Amino acid sequence: MLLDGSLHAVIADGRRIWFSGAEVGRPDRTYVQEIAGGALHPVTPEGVFAVGVSPDDKFMIAPDADGRLALFPVNGVASRPLPGLDPGQLFVQWGEDGHSLYVNDSGMPASIYKVDLSTGKKTLVLRLMPADPSGVINVNKVVVSRNGQAYAYNYVRILTNLLVVEGLK
Repeated sequence: MLLDGSLHAVIADGRRIWFSGAEVGRPDRTYVQEIAGGALHPVTPEGVFAVGVSPDDKFMIAPDADGRLALFPVNGVASRPLPGLDPGQLFVQWGEDGHSLYVNDSGMPASIYKVDLSTGKKTLVLRLMPADPSGVINVNKVVVSRNGQAYAYNYVRILTNLLVVEGLK
C-alpha cells in the first residue's frame, strides 16, 4: 500500500505511531502502525483526522461527521460521541484523570472548558485574550497542561495605518 501522510506522534506505549495519510486515490484518515513494522490499521473513517490519543492509548479523539468531538477506538470498533460537547469545539488536552478533557470554543475571547466525559458536565476554566485586545482577530493554538494549571496560546493581531492625502493634483 502506498501512503502519503504526516507523522503525528509515537503513542505513549512506545510501540506504535499514529499519523494521518491517504492511500492513493482515497481521502485522508488516521492510521496506527507498530514501529517494528506490520500492516497499517485505520482508526478513523476516511476524511476524519485524529487530534489526540487518550492517556490509556485506547482511543483517538477527532471531530465526527457532525463536527462534534468523538472517541475512535484504536482497535477499530465504532466511534463513540462525547457528551456535553458542541459542534466546532476544539480538543486541547486530556485531563490528568483520563476521564475529562479540555476543549476550546473558537470565539473571542477563547473560552477553555473542562468536560467530564462520563456526565458531559462542562466547566469554564479559562478565558484567553491578550491584555491589549486591539486588532486581535483570533486566539488560537491553545495548549493547557493536564492539570489545567499552565497554559499558552497564540493570537493573530492585524493593525493597519490609515493615511489621508490631501491636495494632490
